[in-house]
Amino acid sequence: MSSTAAPRATNFPVILLWVASLAAAAVGYLIMTNAINAQAELYAAGSQDVHAMLAGQSSATLGTTLIGVGVLGLLLALAVHAHNFALAQAQAALMVDDFDEFDETEIVHSTTTPVEGAAAEATATQATDEPVEVVEVEDEVIVVADAADEAPAADKKPATPAS
Repeated sequence: MSSTAAPRATNFPVILLWVASLAAAAVGYLIMTNAINAQAELYAAGSQDVHAMLAGQSSATLGTTLIGVGVLGLLLALAVHAHNFALAQAQAALMVDDFDEFDETEIVHSTTTPVEGAAAEATATQATDEPVEVVEVEDEVIVVADAADEAPAADKKPATPAS
């Protein structure tokens, strides 16, 4: 059994996604904390500057949005890595070479299980009082009807007088 690892290729877009996501989350955190600190200073000073207060609120909103985008990017990068890992495992499983020991005689094709075959035999025996030939072939039961059995008669309609 030979087990060769799948070739590992560097995926630059995924690495770039990791770096950009971390950078977006870090920049968002810095913007948010600076905006909150600026708002706290305005409230502590008792300032009535509405423009500075609204700018601080919008900066805090922008910072939290960047943090959310960064976290979403990290989750997406993690999902891509998990998918690539599963794909590499599947490819490695296909690389296994155990076909040298394959023996075709081990394959048994059967459409019925032995229990179903025995039930079919019992049903066939009970349905007719005529003898039934049973042939067993490697865990399968095949019921063979006698050659003297007739095909079911076609339905005949009684003749109606023509008027």
